[in-house]
Amino acid sequence: MTFTPTASGTRTGSVTIDDSATGSPHQLRLTGYSFAFKAAHTLDGWGGLHADGGTPPLTDSAYWPGWKIARSAALLPDASAGYVLDGYGGVHTAGTIANVPTAYFGFDIARDIVFLPTATAANPQGYTLDGWGGIHPFGGAPAISGGGYWPFWDIARAVRYSQDSTAANPMGWTLDGWGGIHSAAPSGPVGPSPATSHSPREAPPRTLPG
Repeated sequence: MTFTPTASGTRTGSVTIDDSATGSPHQLRLTGYSFAFKAAHTLDGWGGLHADGGTPPLTDSAYWPGWKIARSAALLPDASAGYVLDGYGGVHTAGTIANVPTAYFGFDIARDIVFLPTATAANPQGYTLDGWGGIHPFGGAPAISGGGYWPFWDIARAVRYSQDSTAANPMGWTLDGWGGIHSAAPSGPVGPSPATSHSPREAPPRTLPG
C-alpha cells in the first residue's frame, strides 16, 4: 500500500475494506504530512555555493578564489535565496533577497549566520554570530542576550533558532567549541564592536556551478 499525498501539509485518506461482514464496507483512516524538499547547498571556503540533490543553483554570491574566508551560509525557510557570511562579518546575497546592514568587524571573527523561521526575501530577519559569542541582529530582528560570551576568545561556533520562534519572540541557542549549549533570548549584549568598512576583498558576483 502506498499513501502519496499530492500537496504539502497534513493530508488524509482512507482504506476501504469491502466484504460480507456486518457493517461492511469498513474504512481505515490514514493521516500523513507531506512537505516539499527544500534545498541543500554546500559552501566552500572560497564562497562557492554548490547545489546538491537536484536543487537549482543560486546566483550572485560573492567569491574569493584562493582565499578561504567564507564562514557560513543560510537559506531562507522557503530556500528561494540566502546569504553567505565572510569571516569579517560581511553578508553577501545568494539569489534574489534584500540587502540589509549587518555587523562588520574588520578582522576574521564572524562564525555563523541564521534566519528566523518567519524570514522572507523581502524581510530577511536573522542573526550573525561572532567567535566571542556575540549575537548580532539584522533585518529588524530583536537584540539578543545570553548565548554565552567570551571576550577575546574565539570559541563560539554556531547559533540556531527554534522553528517556533517569531520575529517578536526568538528562541535560540549557541554552541561553543567545547560542546556547551547556551540559551539566547531577546535583548542584551553583543560582541566585538563592528567596524565601518564593507567587506573583505570583494570579487564581482558570478553564477556558481551546481
